[in-house]
Amino acid sequence: MDTWLTHEPMIQAILGEGLDVISMVKQLKQRYTYKGGSYTLLELRTLMSKHMRTNILGSFIAKTKNGIPIKLVFVRNRNNRKEWLNVISTDLSLSQEEIIRFYGNRRSIEVFFNRLSP
Repeated sequence: MDTWLTHEPMIQAILGEGLDVISMVKQLKQRYTYKGGSYTLLELRTLMSKHMRTNILGSFIAKTKNGIPIKLVFVRNRNNRKEWLNVISTDLSLSQEEIIRFYGNRRSIEVFFNRLSP
């Protein structure tokens, strides 16, 4: 699923088919429930250590506005190391490394098919 498709109704529809979602999400105004509070992605990012030496900055298990449990993973943007990207998974059993690996595999396939298109 690509960034522009990731919104809660789409996630609910995919879950309704018995599938899980792994997708990038944009830093918009949506809020996530974490430990009883309501946070934006930027606010959640500020809760993490600022001195991470790895490309995976950390993750949180949170809920969407309508209560869907998700794992939010924060990853350093390799094109601009001062920025980060956000990937979500509805499969809470996956580690943050597995989520990023699965997302990366999907992205490689998408780029390959885009190069084949005229």
